[in-house]
Amino acid sequence: MPSDEVHEQMPDAEPGSADAAVGGATDAAIHSAITEPRELTLSDIAQNSPFAVEAFAFLQRGLARVVEQTHGNLDDDEPHHVHGRDLCFGLRDLALEEFGPFAGNVLSHWGITQTSEFGEMVYLLVAYDVLAVSDDDRPEDFRDVYAFADAFG
Repeated sequence: MPSDEVHEQMPDAEPGSADAAVGGATDAAIHSAITEPRELTLSDIAQNSPFAVEAFAFLQRGLARVVEQTHGNLDDDEPHHVHGRDLCFGLRDLALEEFGPFAGNVLSHWGITQTSEFGEMVYLLVAYDVLAVSDDDRPEDFRDVYAFADAFG
């Protein structure tokens, strides 16, 4: 559609009326979409990363599992810390359970080929205030925890 058609009014519409708005949307809806913040989604985060949205969902499932294994069944909203190394092993175990012999291929398809990339994902979620880390946590905690070829080969 040519760009000049985008701003045309609908036939028989009064200028400034809801029917005259761009693309049939009301002026209020357009203003709302521009000015009101919306909740950030994993898709939004994945779009700005080398990892698939499924990788972030997998990370969240794995993290919840490791937290529960480490701290027990949690009913409170308090943050519970897990170490990067423990998370990597938990993600390995979850991948093998969910995807069996295809675990390495699935993770690779999502952009994850080494444990340090789990750390990159964690710190990306930290940057978006989805997760928090302690003062003792470092991205290096995820480096070379295990070789994917050994874990998933």
